[in-house]
Amino acid sequence: MGNIVFANPKMFFLLLLIIPAVIWYVRKAQKMSASVVFSNLQGLANVKKSMRAKLRHVVFAANMLAFALNHFWWYEIYAVRHAFNAGS
Repeated sequence: MGNIVFANPKMFFLLLLIIPAVIWYVRKAQKMSASVVFSNLQGLANVKKSMRAKLRHVVFAANMLAFALNHFWWYEIYAVRHAFNAGS
């Protein structure tokens, strides 16, 4: 069970690209804020966030997950081909 050896373990460092991407996304989201001045906030007391506003981070999270899964998938193909060619 513990005999798994990767053909090119340095490829895992590509996953570290996700960390700066997340930091950039968070900093960009913090800078993007609308400023509207109201003299009275009573009219906004019953306003709720829309579903779009609640789910706005899902697209970025899906992209990062796709990047990671794609990386592992290509790495697995590479490792299987490398093992197959080494065994021949």
